[in-house]
Amino acid sequence: MERLLAAACILSLIMVLFFGCKTIEETVPVPEKEPAEQAETAVPAEPEVIEAEKEEPKEDVLALMEEQVVQGNIDEALDMFEERFEEYPDTTEDLVLYSSLLIGAGRYEKAEAALEKVVELDPENSEALYNLSLLRGMKGEAEKQEELLEQVVARNPDNSLAFTSLGWIYYDKRKYGKAKEQFKEGLKADPESVPALEGLGVLLLRDKRYAQARDLFSRIIEIDPSSMYAYIDRSKTFLGEDDFQKAEEDMTRAMEIDPDYYWNYIDRGRIRIHRGLLKKALEDFNSAIELDGESFFPYAYRAGIYDDLEEYDLALRDYRIVLEKREDYYFAYVPMGILLYMNQEYEEASGYFRKAYEYETEYNYPLMAALCLKKAGKDGEAGEYLSGIAKKIPRENSFYHIMRLFREPGYDTHALISIEEEEDTIRKYQLLFYLAQFYLLEGKVRLAQTYFLEVKDNCPPDIMERKLAAYELEAFL
Repeated sequence: MERLLAAACILSLIMVLFFGCKTIEETVPVPEKEPAEQAETAVPAEPEVIEAEKEEPKEDVLALMEEQVVQGNIDEALDMFEERFEEYPDTTEDLVLYSSLLIGAGRYEKAEAALEKVVELDPENSEALYNLSLLRGMKGEAEKQEELLEQVVARNPDNSLAFTSLGWIYYDKRKYGKAKEQFKEGLKADPESVPALEGLGVLLLRDKRYAQARDLFSRIIEIDPSSMYAYIDRSKTFLGEDDFQKAEEDMTRAMEIDPDYYWNYIDRGRIRIHRGLLKKALEDFNSAIELDGESFFPYAYRAGIYDDLEEYDLALRDYRIVLEKREDYYFAYVPMGILLYMNQEYEEASGYFRKAYEYETEYNYPLMAALCLKKAGKDGEAGEYLSGIAKKIPRENSFYHIMRLFREPGYDTHALISIEEEEDTIRKYQLLFYLAQFYLLEGKVRLAQTYFLEVKDNCPPDIMERKLAAYELEAFL
């Protein structure tokens, strides 16, 4: 909604008003003098006309202002307006135009004052009511905004932007059927309305009707090839169909339109990860960091790439940055725990596995936390921690038996039977990893190696235990 108001509605409205103002002003012809009068005056002195010619015609000023608006220079257009006209012009047309420029420049109080004057002079002025609706929306007064827009479309059924704004209000309320009706009304009023096409396209995208949505976004690009958001949205339609190459191509076009738009680098970086182009994805996240070093998102993605590239020190560095910026970003807890474990910083690793368990009830997290404590030489703390966790786990759960094994070393036969009876294949190999760790702690290295190898060969690559089993095996080399 915010994007539409800032990038489409306000700018489109200003353009409409420019074109409208141009048609209002007519050139009034100067009455010709009678032939006799002309004969009497050899050199007619017309100081008024000469003085008037020195002034730039209003329509020329509007054309220059329009050029500034098209280039996105709202402040410059506003300065030109205030230099050429009085600060508060008398005509409602100029006042509405002035309010649009003020809104575009973010001077909302001044815009509201101008619009109140218009409504005082002309209570039925639909353009003024529409601009007031924009201001109400920016203040978060959704009901007042909706009421004003209803008045606008009732008085002026050709106001495509008003219908489109109503559509976004319904969209935000999750009344998607009503939103669709309003977007269609907007297109009926103006078949080439970019905001209405975008609204309908977003609805189709939400419904996963990718081909139909793509047609609308392509239509926007035909109308306005500089529409960055149309390329972004069309990229999403390709993503929905797993066509990552075309998705990347559209994101690249969007970035060419606005090279400083931060989120485009994040989105293209994610697409490149899907394509397996990790080093190219790194370039995008590096660029995102240059644009906004305060955001934690690019660091999180970059950390994951470094992890996949086995550049573990760099990954650990970036995860630390992520958690400095966003301490509650729990997605980083497990990778931090893994990397710290591999860095033999066991006590700190244990803390992150404990935190992960607080956010997500996965029983391998407390097992890893306890294992780290044991490797840190804190067997008592590990046993006490597992005792508290085990009380909450059903006894038929296989992880219960592994936790008991960690506290009762003679329980390995029962734990092994429990693992063999486990029906979930992935969980079975996860459990074998902890059995291997138990044997490693007991000094039974050959037995531990056997189970680590079994886990490494059979567990999916994205499973934590598989990665750690490979790490343990490499340590024996």
